[in-house]
Amino acid sequence: MSDSKWRRLFDTLSARKGLVLECVAILVWDDTPRDLRIDGAAYEFDYWQSAVEGLLGGAPRGWYSYREFYFLEFPALTESGHGQDVDAIRETLEHAGRFDVETTEHALRVYAYRE
Repeated sequence: MSDSKWRRLFDTLSARKGLVLECVAILVWDDTPRDLRIDGAAYEFDYWQSAVEGLLGGAPRGWYSYREFYFLEFPALTESGHGQDVDAIRETLEHAGRFDVETTEHALRVYAYRE
C-alpha cells in the first residue's frame, strides 16, 4: 500500500473520534502484535508523509515507515464489551478509498501486503 493510502487511512480514522478504540499492527519483519494509537492522534504534520513516530507500542521505539506495516487489526466487539464496531470502521474506510480488508468473527484486518 502506498504512503498516500496510509495517510488517507489514518486521516479518515483519526477524524472520527471514538471510532477506533483498539488497533494492533503487525510489521513485516516482526510478528509481535504492537498496539497502535489512532484515536486522538494528529497526522497533519510533514513527518507523517512516510512514517509514524511514537504511536506504536513495543520495542524498539521510534520511527516506523509505512512500508514496514504488514497489516492492521481492529478487534471486534465481544460479548464482554471489549473491542469496537468493526462494521463502522469498515464503512468509514469504504468512503476513504479501496483498501484490502478482511473481516473475521474476531476482527477487521487491513492489509498492506498479501502473501
